[in-house]
Amino acid sequence: MSTTGPTGITPAELVSRHPRLFHMTEPGAWPSIRAEGLASAAALVERFGAAPALVAGRRPAAVTLHAPGRDPVVLRDNGVLHDGQLARCLEGMGVADFYRMLNARVYLWPTRRRVEGLLAARAYRHRAHLVLELDTAALLDRHAAAVRLSPINMGATLINPPRRGPDTARPLATWPRGRTLAEVTVEHAVPDAAELVLGAAVHHPGGHVEPLDL
Repeated sequence: MSTTGPTGITPAELVSRHPRLFHMTEPGAWPSIRAEGLASAAALVERFGAAPALVAGRRPAAVTLHAPGRDPVVLRDNGVLHDGQLARCLEGMGVADFYRMLNARVYLWPTRRRVEGLLAARAYRHRAHLVLELDTAALLDRHAAAVRLSPINMGATLINPPRRGPDTARPLATWPRGRTLAEVTVEHAVPDAAELVLGAAVHHPGGHVEPLDL
């Protein structure tokens, strides 16, 4: 793995702190991920020839994409964002540009605690979700140049949401040492994600966990 200057962290340091990363998605998504990898919402819209407006604004509900010769895929909602609150906490970009940036990345959680918190959140606790565990070292070996680290959950606006903008998520080389890491993002897609997955399970409401055969 390559090294960085003193103002950033090295891939090895990130691996030592977070040897596994977690991705949460629709319970039926594994066949598509196994075949074509993890894709950002923008990459899926491009792949399916869907309307670009789907990634330029809020999606209050999930949207299923269809195309001839392809299995349908689900664009998850981003209902935990609110345009008014978002506009007030943005720096250096407008709301539509922020949505485009947000939708152009794949999102991974750096700790099991964070993904468990998301599973228990009011917006998600009443339905099933697929959780993938990925090998951080393997991801960085292949995709470090596309990785960006964020100190906040950029896809949510709650009470007094933190400021955010085009430089909120940073490359490893400029990530401040000691800063709390909230999420790991990968620009556009991770086409070889199935090769990086160490475990997969569907988490059902009520706490039942169904491991998947990889």
